[in-house]
Amino acid sequence: ATEPNPALSTWLALTRPLTALSSPSFVQLEPLICLWRETRGALTGDVDAALRAGRISQRMVLLRRQAPSSRLVFERIGGGFAHIRPCEGMLAIGRGFDEVPDRHYGARQGEAYMETGRSRSIRIESVRALVSTSDGALLNTRYDRVLLPWRDRNDQFVMGVSLLRELTIWRGDRWVPFRSG
Repeated sequence: ATEPNPALSTWLALTRPLTALSSPSFVQLEPLICLWRETRGALTGDVDAALRAGRISQRMVLLRRQAPSSRLVFERIGGGFAHIRPCEGMLAIGRGFDEVPDRHYGARQGEAYMETGRSRSIRIESVRALVSTSDGALLNTRYDRVLLPWRDRNDQFVMGVSLLRELTIWRGDRWVPFRSG
């Protein structure tokens, strides 16, 4: 097999209609979406319970935009992302997408989060991406992602929850299913 070139075709994101949320593949998000609609995007202490109810807290990223800045910085990162080691997730708090190990992937992620914050509406995407990790591994991932704008009294937030559909790693001459641990 030909070695993949991470500089080519590394990102494809297709925006999906809100009706996709009613499909069985998004049932895990139902408690969180209901809370978002009930509170009209007001960030409350009930968010953690909604994440736990859907068993999606490990696949959640929360970014904060403090006024008057437009930059989004990581507030929380779940531990269920293969491309982020636990220590990297902790070190990312207070930093932006421009500081993640794979800068190209981070830039594309940041665009979607910024647009969600500006539009103040739910965004649903199906994503396929090649992601380089800090240790040089190359992951091929496919996931559905829901981005939700939130706010509290002082700040605006964007939460992303990704539902992993496929994850493989390049092993010298072929893609193989990724197994963590």
